[in-house]
Amino acid sequence: MLRIAAALPLILAGLFGAPRGQHGGPGHFGGLRLRLLLTPQAAEELNLTEVQQDKLKELCYSHQEKVLEIKQKIEREQLELKKLMDADEPNESKIKAKVREIGSLRTDLKLAQVDTYFAARKILTDEQIEKMESLRHAGRRGPEGSGHGSGRGERFPAPER
Repeated sequence: MLRIAAALPLILAGLFGAPRGQHGGPGHFGGLRLRLLLTPQAAEELNLTEVQQDKLKELCYSHQEKVLEIKQKIEREQLELKKLMDADEPNESKIKAKVREIGSLRTDLKLAQVDTYFAARKILTDEQIEKMESLRHAGRRGPEGSGHGSGRGERFPAPER
């Protein structure tokens, strides 16, 4: 539990919703894209059961739906903010309220990502989580433990589209 608490700032910063241009983004699970857990390689490496795979797949889809919904709201509110800013006589209080509203939606997005992180952990056994983390860290070391590599911590190849 202490490890989780100590890692929470990292989880929030880079795991699910890193700012644009950085690694991370919706669906990341401890530096590993959640959808990568759905690959046959991951299922084999982690010894995932059919039930676990189905639960992870459903979690991934529901997370994507929630993220899309929140992002659409953010975009609508950003457009409204632009309209307020472009007004002939911008209203400071309305603009500040809109900025707060957008901030609240971004917080909702981060919280959805954290919820998904913990929901995925509940699907996996302690041994699977440990194995996944060791694979993730091995992927960061790059070839022969040189300390170089993609930096994304992805051990499993991206699923085919």
